[in-house]
Amino acid sequence: MGFIRAGKGTVKEWIKVRMKTLMIIGGSIGFLLGIGTGISRSNEWTTILVRASVAACVAGTLFKWWAKVWLKSLRDVQEARMSEIEQPTPNPENN
Repeated sequence: MGFIRAGKGTVKEWIKVRMKTLMIIGGSIGFLLGIGTGISRSNEWTTILVRASVAACVAGTLFKWWAKVWLKSLRDVQEARMSEIEQPTPNPENN
């Protein structure tokens, strides 16, 4: 949250930066897994690089999708908590 507190941007910009970061992390993990799998199967380097690139695209897309689902669930929880705060609880003693 230091990005927002420092006055460097809005919440949407913060989320955008985090989404890009997660996509890069996912792509890196996918690429490394693709290279590791290719080396362990003793494939040619061209095959290894093509498969690692595809794995990077797939993993980056999956990480981005996961981040969207995660952020949506966090927003839903926050909205539910805010609605609980706004609605007063009924007091049985007042009846």
